[in-house]
Amino acid sequence: MEFYQVVAVGAIFLITYLSIVFYLKRRWGLEGNPPQNYSKTHKSIRFGVSGVAIALILVVGLTQFNAERPFPIMTFPIIGFFFIELVNIYMQKKHGENPKWTVISWVTVAFVILMFIGAVYLWASTPAY
Repeated sequence: MEFYQVVAVGAIFLITYLSIVFYLKRRWGLEGNPPQNYSKTHKSIRFGVSGVAIALILVVGLTQFNAERPFPIMTFPIIGFFFIELVNIYMQKKHGENPKWTVISWVTVAFVILMFIGAVYLWASTPAY
């Protein structure tokens, strides 16, 4: 795929996601963002997952300069965000938050999965250089 095609698909994808979340929040009368800070453990898990994703980007990215077909390092933050959202969903259920926020978090998880599939597809369909 050409770069402009990737950008166009990404823009459509982002606009679709934001439209769905905006519609659900407006329909259900939700304000702001979903609750995400529950305890020090929850913050530590989120920080740790983010740190591991950044470390993997650096380690894998810096070791593949001359690789014929480098691994798509942007899958690491996507996977990290997936796990962070699952932890958020668990905490929302554990603390008895409004279940509508949980639905919005599941919509986010679905779009993260689609984003991961798209990243792997781009990697697989791009010829080696």
